[in-house]
Amino acid sequence: MKNIFRNYEKMNATEIKILQYIIKNIDEIQKITVKELSQRLFVSKTTIINLAKKLGYEGFSELRFFLKNISERKTENQEEYISEKNDVNDIFEEMSHEINRTLMIQDREEIEEVVKKIIKSRIVYIISRGGSVHTGEYLNSRLAACKIKSIFISDINLINAVIENVLDNEMIIFLSQSGTTRTIVDVALKANLMGIETVAITSFGKNELQKYCTNNLYFYANETDTKKNDVISRVGMNIVTQLLIEYIKKDVNQ
Repeated sequence: MKNIFRNYEKMNATEIKILQYIIKNIDEIQKITVKELSQRLFVSKTTIINLAKKLGYEGFSELRFFLKNISERKTENQEEYISEKNDVNDIFEEMSHEINRTLMIQDREEIEEVVKKIIKSRIVYIISRGGSVHTGEYLNSRLAACKIKSIFISDINLINAVIENVLDNEMIIFLSQSGTTRTIVDVALKANLMGIETVAITSFGKNELQKYCTNNLYFYANETDTKKNDVISRVGMNIVTQLLIEYIKKDVNQ
């Protein structure tokens, strides 16, 4: 979406609720009017129209047209692989849903800004816990392949200690599905108070981690509660990580 995260931090709770509903219900949004949407969400039509303008559209109609194009592309892709409804196809549909929405909400300018900081940084610290550890390890290995010095940390004792040793020309990347992992949030808060450059790669929606980071890269996730089930999909997180690597490769090779 146009400029979706350029104004994200400026959105109030009502606007965020509307935006989350729109992203989760793209197909449905195409079939309803702004009046019907306002009635479903118990907000005014003006609030929805103003949100559309904040996202870079002339109004709700233009936003709906944009969503229609995305939905049609998604349907074409699904028809190539899904012929009838069954449990296996439900999994394909859920994965497709997660992938399409993750790509849809990307902010290229934000990615480019993060990439520049990574390339200029003397050391990039990568911090993740639980099921996000493998994504952190992958990012660390790919940065090394691009000749960017990075250090991956998942041990809780090292995570608490690393903040004391980060220099002005270094940065930290946090990977968190929920954005609420206590250890990571606490370190992000300390880094914020110390003026350290930080990046959060986390699921779309308001969470504590994003409040303390200099830059935020978001992905769409069907599930974010890792306390109950840490085997949930990290597809969106992996996509954003790979996008970073592709942008870095392009810059390094120029």
